[in-house]
Amino acid sequence: MLKVTNGATALLSEARASAGVPDNFGVRFFLSPKDEGKANEGGQQQITFKFVASPEPPDEVVTKEPLPVYVAPEVVEAMGDATLDAQVDEGAGRRLVLRR
Repeated sequence: MLKVTNGATALLSEARASAGVPDNFGVRFFLSPKDEGKANEGGQQQITFKFVASPEPPDEVVTKEPLPVYVAPEVVEAMGDATLDAQVDEGAGRRLVLRR
C-alpha cells in the first residue's frame, strides 16, 4: 500500500489551502485522461491528482487524517509499494516524488 510522508502531506495540504479548497477535501490520484493532452514525451498517460470531497467507489483509501488520500484503481499497482514524499529542488521549490 502507498505510504505518504509528513512532508508530502504538508505540501499537499499547502496546495489545497492555496487553491481555496475546503480543509475536509482529500486528494485523489488517477491517470490523466488521454484527451487532456497531458501525455508525456513517450505518449503515455501520467499520474495526476485533484482535490475531491470524497473517494469514488472503487478508490483505495490510503489515509484519512490529516489529509485523506485516495488512489484510483488504475494507478494502485503503479503506486502500491511506493512512498509519496516531498523533495526540495534548488531553484524549483518543492515537488512530490514517488520513492520505491
